[in-house]
Amino acid sequence: MKKSFHAILVSNSFNWFTITLMVFLIQPSYAQDYGLILRKDLLVSNHVQSISVKVKSGIELTDIDSLEVAHVEFDQNGRLVYEKYYRLFDIILYSQAYTYTYNSKGQLIEKVEVQVEYPKNHADSSLLQSTGFGPSTKKWYYEYNKKGLLKTELEYLFETDSVPTTRTVYKYDRKEKLIKKQQTNVRYPKKTIYSNSIVKYIYDDYDRLVEEKMHWTTKVDVSSVKSYTFNERGFKVSESMIFDHYDRGTITNFEYDKDSVKRIYQIKIDNKEWFKEIEIEHYIESYKSFENHKEFSKPSTMVHFEYDEKQLLKKESWYTDKSRLRYSFEVNYQFQE
Repeated sequence: MKKSFHAILVSNSFNWFTITLMVFLIQPSYAQDYGLILRKDLLVSNHVQSISVKVKSGIELTDIDSLEVAHVEFDQNGRLVYEKYYRLFDIILYSQAYTYTYNSKGQLIEKVEVQVEYPKNHADSSLLQSTGFGPSTKKWYYEYNKKGLLKTELEYLFETDSVPTTRTVYKYDRKEKLIKKQQTNVRYPKKTIYSNSIVKYIYDDYDRLVEEKMHWTTKVDVSSVKSYTFNERGFKVSESMIFDHYDRGTITNFEYDKDSVKRIYQIKIDNKEWFKEIEIEHYIESYKSFENHKEFSKPSTMVHFEYDEKQLLKKESWYTDKSRLRYSFEVNYQFQE
């Protein structure tokens, strides 16, 4: 799932849940690495009740100009209770909406998804009819152990189902750090399908996650290792994903300046020379930041971010390599009284 805007981190007393505010749009935005945009502490301290995002057309997206492409709502305790997004760049325009329910301890216990398609023409309608037209629903239930840590996640393919499709079990060490996540297909546990998987988490002496060992079954067994390295200041400087212990996968490198602001975000795939690189400039005194995106065989693009005096993101603009505005997203906030 592609991300744009900042990922909102919504937490209860025991767990962090990452909900993307502008997922699905064209290419990733990495402004979240600054740690300034839509941080949970800023949302709570400013008593944000809801967030609305509208797309504004430059030389692109003229057919959906001014469409509200994201809407997020929080309760009095700052917990996420509703979100809705429009998938603009898939084959067919569609929306996904989620509702969240919490128990008396503030723990997330239920999540429900409703997806609705919006065909633009006869060809779209025919395609949907051939694959199953109409809204679809999914739901998730969450269970916790005595320490309040997430213990089990049950996923149901349809909201009306009585039997879950998958079950995910979480295991922790004495420090309450996640060390194992196992997902099983409940309906077909012995079938070689993607939803049977095990992930093991390994930490260093500073309790930093340094390795994720993953194993799952498709038509054959597949394994991968995701590794992280850090510099002397404790900042992540590299992230690699290697499949089946071969020289296949991705390597991402990070660079920082003396003020600990991330400046370079570089990705290499299968250890080849083609890559994507993002140069970042951030000016906190003017509430602005810039990103220059360079990708092999593609034109460069620039992203411009503007914040208000509360450090909340208010506008994200995407430009071509010739500095022509392609489109922008305007963010509006409603605050608790």
